Amino acid sequence: MKQLAMPINLDELPAKRAYTRIPTVLLKKIKFNTAEGKRAERALRFTLSAVAAGGQIYSFTCDKVNGEQPTCTRTYEGFSRDLGISVSSVGRAVGSLIAGGMVERTGQSEYITTLNKAGTFLRLENWVNTIKIKVTNKKGEVIERRLTLAERLVFSLIFTHCDNGKKGGNKYVASHKEMCAVLGISEKTISKAINTLIAAGLVIRAEYERGVNRTHKSIYHINNRLLSRNRAAT
Repeated sequence: MKQLAMPINLDELPAKRAYTRIPTVLLKKIKFNTAEGKRAERALRFTLSAVAAGGQIYSFTCDKVNGEQPTCTRTYEGFSRDLGISVSSVGRAVGSLIAGGMVERTGQSEYITTLNKAGTFLRLENWVNTIKIKVTNKKGEVIERRLTLAERLVFSLIFTHCDNGKKGGNKYVASHKEMCAVLGISEKTISKAINTLIAAGLVIRAEYERGVNRTHKSIYHINNRLLSRNRAAT
């Protein structure tokens, strides 16, 4: 079996535990506003680019400071640099967030979230957006690339459940089908993302019951060195 990625050096990751909050409502189907101001007839999901951009805007603006809501001031180029997606993708993402009622534009390159802080969210550490992993391409060549948006989202789901001392910590039990129901991405994409995360040394999988398929569950753990590093930094 061809290796999807090579283990990363956890010692090279930033020590500071900074993360983005991704509201789970961004992962659900919603009805968008049309150009005429009416609601779209069928519900659609946000693209992963919109989920990533929406998480950044939410994280900057959901916490009030001295009773006032902060503003996320970010150019499309800034989103593109931080998230590793094209400027055109950022433009479409932000436009859909505004059309979907999740974000308001308050000025040139200025945004606030309309979402309630009390809603549930996944946590995505900021280094996950920028770290590069080494993978083997179809030609057998070793190349460097960022984690895909799907890989980041799957890691975020596992990390959020594992880094939770209130529920036992470092254990997430789920099937691909259950992950699909939460994240809104295909089971095939989830499977590929998990295999890459495991090969990179970020996630550990232990078989549960009859193994890994669309209905049977697996136990997932975050690399202990990674969690220890995070807890030591708080």
